[in-house]
Amino acid sequence: MERGYIDHSPCLGLRSPSKHVSRDRVLTEEELRAVWKAAADMGYPYGNLVQLLILTAQRRDEVANLRWTELDLEGCLWELPAERNKSKRSHVVPLGPLTCEIIDRLPKVHATLVFPARGTDNPISGFSKWKRELDARSRVTGWRIHDLRRTTATGLARLKVPAQAIERLLNHSSGILGGVAGVYNRFDYLPEVRGALELWERHIGALAQIQKARIQLHKLTT
Repeated sequence: MERGYIDHSPCLGLRSPSKHVSRDRVLTEEELRAVWKAAADMGYPYGNLVQLLILTAQRRDEVANLRWTELDLEGCLWELPAERNKSKRSHVVPLGPLTCEIIDRLPKVHATLVFPARGTDNPISGFSKWKRELDARSRVTGWRIHDLRRTTATGLARLKVPAQAIERLLNHSSGILGGVAGVYNRFDYLPEVRGALELWERHIGALAQIQKARIQLHKLTT
């Protein structure tokens, strides 16, 4: 229109694209406790997948596509290759003892994949169906699987874990360790991240024990 080639813009009358609204949903401790219990009751594969999401704060597809070869259960380490994560760089996640125990107890039904889809060489899928079952069991609604990552990060901050360790755990390419800071600060914070995840595991364990105590008390009073 500015150059006089057309009389009217083809976009005339179209609404402007809506602004992206960043989600800020964080599960409360009561909700997290209920989701953890429901996931434990569901078991393999989806329930265990959800447990690992809570314990590691990694992305859903990164955990769903987990390979046995990426794991060092003796050293309690998970090395996520660059081609398998959003940040496109290798990422080492130290695993707490509870996380290693959960993984070690998983049925090894596929030579490569930890969570294979039944009868295929593809990773687990059908998340919407499993999520509906999880919601029904936990009675927690209005949240997404990715909110677990934010919930864990927020929980770690509440437990006074340094921001640098949380950023390293999340494998963010921005924030405190982004840009110039990320280029010049190559320290991987592995001991700090391991300590943070072990602290988080103890916190989750305490939540689960509270749930068990409540169940036992309910049995005694009924």
